[in-house]
Amino acid sequence: MELTIILASGERRSVTLTGQEATIGRLPECEIAIDSKGVSRRHARLTRTGSGDWEIRDLGSLNGLEVKGKPVTTWKLRDGDEIVVGDARIYVGAAPHDDSTIIVQRARAGAGLWLDGDYRCLRYGERQFGKQLAELEYKLLKMLADANGHVVERRRIEEAVWGANAYDDNALHQLVRRTREKIGDDASTPRILLTLAGVGYRLDLTADIGSE
Repeated sequence: MELTIILASGERRSVTLTGQEATIGRLPECEIAIDSKGVSRRHARLTRTGSGDWEIRDLGSLNGLEVKGKPVTTWKLRDGDEIVVGDARIYVGAAPHDDSTIIVQRARAGAGLWLDGDYRCLRYGERQFGKQLAELEYKLLKMLADANGHVVERRRIEEAVWGANAYDDNALHQLVRRTREKIGDDASTPRILLTLAGVGYRLDLTADIGSE
């Protein structure tokens, strides 16, 4: 299978898959290595099936996979498919002639903020937004980010952060307060880490903070 890879810089390269599988990631030992902080160390795996087709599977990456404009965890690839991995775009076959050489990461295009798991911080594009997060602060934001904008109930958060039956609303309240301080989210009028009174919290990665 032939792939065309377009990086954020506009650089293009072609890759021919000849084995049974290939890993896409930031680590240099990956068969398809993409040196970008938006790409996880081992982001996704391409596997040839028994029928000779190729599938792509997300490996628990921070920013996920998108194929043909839709978030996916597993996808059977077809000629012409467009795969967004971090801030790179990968085409099955040749890239279309009208493709832009400036690639905008899905998380930055639809949601300008994204979580950098390596540096445990929130970023807007490549710029660090706020301060580096402590372990529990990052764990909180990661859980909320994984909910894709949906509200996560307090009990679920408390169990995930502190363990089963560790229900402590005050501790969660303090954790949220500290996290907001780290990311510069005003507790009186939060725009990123939002509260649904009596229910839980959600993370809005589409908040417009580009001018800040």
